[in-house]
Amino acid sequence: MKFCFTLFLFTLFLISTCDLIPKRYEGKRLGSPSAIIMIEMYGDLLCPDCATAWPIVKKVLSYYSNDVVFYFHTFPLPYHTASFHVSQATNVMVNLTNGDLTYFWRYLDDLFLHKVQQNYWNNKIADSTDNQVVESVCKYISDNYPYDYQKLLDGMSNSNRDWDTRVAWKFACAHGVYGTPTFWINGMVTSLGTTSSFEDWKSVIDPLI
Repeated sequence: MKFCFTLFLFTLFLISTCDLIPKRYEGKRLGSPSAIIMIEMYGDLLCPDCATAWPIVKKVLSYYSNDVVFYFHTFPLPYHTASFHVSQATNVMVNLTNGDLTYFWRYLDDLFLHKVQQNYWNNKIADSTDNQVVESVCKYISDNYPYDYQKLLDGMSNSNRDWDTRVAWKFACAHGVYGTPTFWINGMVTSLGTTSSFEDWKSVIDPLI
């Protein structure tokens, strides 16, 4: 089943794009690009498994802060119906701050650590329209971070921000990602996942340093 879903995603990717090359390497970066270890996380912002893995990921990034550059790739899964909107909102945030990721990382912590993602789970938005979900996402961000609500709302209807979100999804498909969280290290997929401990991460990273 996983193979079939991966093949389906890859087929969609091939059909929907031709020579799609991002302007710069896809993802939200934390750390120096010259670091010797590159960790990439493909995550759905509404995925409970990503939320479970996030505290350990943060511990790993803190412990190896001088050696690691981290990229977070948003990968909204189709069965989390509001995930694309939440992912697009992060691109709007970054655009409004001219690429500054400070509030992106804070929002990620709120979504994963403080259970804000649960506000947008399917059972919570079942009676909401698409526009109401978008408005709710923008209201939370404007209430908790220094963003103007109307500018956020305008950004959510901006075709460039929509495209940024699609590119991230296609980037993940092109790399064979079919579930979240998925972790890559130095360009190779790993078996690290939701239940991986800090020691599991150390056993993979330490031999590379």
